[in-house]
Formats: sequence, structure tokens, C-alpha cells
Amino acid sequence: MTTATVDGSVILAVLATLTSMMMIGLGFLYRPSVATLLWSLMFLLVMISSFGVLISDATGMPTLAEVSEGVVMAAPAFVWSGLRVARGARGYMWVGPLVAAVAATALATSIHAPWHSLIYSTSYLLASTWAALSVLELIRRHEHDASRLLPLLIVSGVLPLIGIASVVAAIVNGLSGNVEHVLPDLKAIGVIAYLTCALVSLLGLARNPVEAGTFESGEFFPHTARDRLARAEAAGETTWSLIALSLDDTDALRIAGGEDAFRRIVDRLGADVRASFPADSDIGGDGGAGFLVLLSRPETTVRDCIRDLLERVSTVQTDQPLAVEFSASAGSASVRTHGYDLDALVTAAQTAMDRARAAGGHRWSTAGAV
Repeated sequence: MTTATVDGSVILAVLATLTSMMMIGLGFLYRPSVATLLWSLMFLLVMISSFGVLISDATGMPTLAEVSEGVVMAAPAFVWSGLRVARGARGYMWVGPLVAAVAATALATSIHAPWHSLIYSTSYLLASTWAALSVLELIRRHEHDASRLLPLLIVSGVLPLIGIASVVAAIVNGLSGNVEHVLPDLKAIGVIAYLTCALVSLLGLARNPVEAGTFESGEFFPHTARDRLARAEAAGETTWSLIALSLDDTDALRIAGGEDAFRRIVDRLGADVRASFPADSDIGGDGGAGFLVLLSRPETTVRDCIRDLLERVSTVQTDQPLAVEFSASAGSASVRTHGYDLDALVTAAQTAMDRARAAGGHRWSTAGAV
């Protein structure tokens, strides 16, 4: 058997219960979404599994313990799916249940086999692959203040190392029988550390999906924009345009004023965007200093909105963090020339924006026909 000790199981059960309550109450109920639902399910899964181990220890049901420990290995997969959904990508939400089912079946069916410890460690290593993929998802968020992501980033990178170490230990154990006691403690510590770090990072993401100064760039804007474009295509509407816009000289602004001042500048840009475009426009964050705007207006109106925005951005205000004239560049793409695919529109608009910035900045450009 490679189950954790009773004391470790009790600690894990208490921690899993508390983290589940906090994620559901402070995360999912505060801001219901598919991402926060997946993260809440992860904490509930670990809680139920930890109580399964406790019941097994009390009643002498080893199969229940193996199933419970197999199910808990799906935790990183649920986190990974939630991170993908949070940035508007396909979540592959079936991965978590599949990992739970495969791991639980493998452990339960091999419970009396001499190579059970190796099966356990191999399952742990394979499950930790989703933690490694979570690292890539966290890096792709491109947040300037990554402190809230750091706990989950670190523990997600450590889990695969624990998985490798446990496989090596299981192999050595099979040859010499000297390190059997190391495996349960090592994995239990990994689960406890993962829950703690995941709560710190995921609760922050659940309550504040994007950085200050940006909009709902994650799961909300892409879904809303794709839905609007699909309905526009079905209705034959050709007045839809997507605008990509961003501050110029972002690196210089960040160095000159520091991170806090830069975030205030981006906050002001967001306010200028809201003031310049119609109220029914869909606005989403684009990186740390830019925005995407989807609206249905004639091209002349779109141009007027962009001109108004550039004028607002360049207006020096008494309360701005840096006493300089800011500038921004914008690019627009119409469904007439680039179709109704959101990714194609974003790419075309960003290319036009880059062209405007290369031409000197603080101007706008329209994407040409494909």
C-alpha cells in the first residue's frame, strides 16, 4: 500500500474542506463562470477524496483508499482546463474526469500486485503533466504583476519533479526495499502544497480575472465576440469592425514611471476607450497595454471614434502620473474584407496597428483586403 498516514490524511481533509469553502464562497459565488466552476470542482474533488482515505483508514477498506487517491490525481487537470477557459481557449473539460477515472481504475485493480507502488508513482507522474501544462498557461497570461500567479506557478513546476522522484524511488524500492516509506510522505506533502498555492493564485484570478486597467480579456470577450459575429454572419450584417489599439512606447513609459504609474496610464486609456466608442461596443483587454473593440457601425463612424480616442489620449491632464503627452496606435479590420472569424479579425487589426506604429505612432491604419 502507498497511502498516506492517518495524520497526513486528517491534515489534508481539513485543508481541502477549508479551501473548498473559500473557493466556492469567495470565488465561484462572487464571480460565477466556467473557470471558477472548474476550480471549485477541483477543490471539492480533493475534499471528497481525502475523506474517502479517512473512511478507508477507519474501516479497513483499502480499495476505497486507492480509488480516492487515484481521483485526487485529476486536480491539476481541472486547474489546467480552468486556466484555458479563463483566457478564452477551448477548455477540454473532459480531461479531468478522464484522468480521475484512469488513475482510480489503475490503482484499484493493481492493489495487490507487487508493482503497485510503481503504478502509483507512474500515475502520479502522468497526472503531474497537467501541472506542467498549467505552467505554460500561466506564462501565457503575460501579466505585468505576476505575484498573484507565482505560488501556483512554482508548485505546478515542482509537482512533475516530485513525480519523477517518486518513480525513481519506486524503482529503487522494487530493487532494494529501502525507500518505501518516502513515497507516501512525499506525495502527501505535494498535494497539501498544491492546494495551498492553488488557493492563493486561483482565488485571486477568480475575483479579479484581469489586471487593473484591462477589461475581461479572458473567457468573456472572446465568447461574446464570437457569438456576436456568428449572429451577424447569419443575418448578413456587414457593418461590424474590430479595432486593436495600444499605447505607444510602453517600455519607456514603464521605465519612466514605474509599474504603478504605468498601470494608472493604462487605466486612463481604458477610460478613454469607453468614452470614445459607443456604449454597445464590446471591449476586451489585449495584453497589458492594449484593447480590442468590436462594434457594428459604418466605417465613417468607426474612423470618427478612433480619431476621438487618439485626441483624448494625447490630451495632457493635470492628474496624470507622467507629465508627458501620451500616444497610441490603432488598427481596424472589417468583416467585409476579413470575414467573421474573430481570430482572423484580431490578427488583421493588430497587423494594421503595428503598421501604424511603424509609421510614427499615434495614428490608425485599416487592414487591407485579404
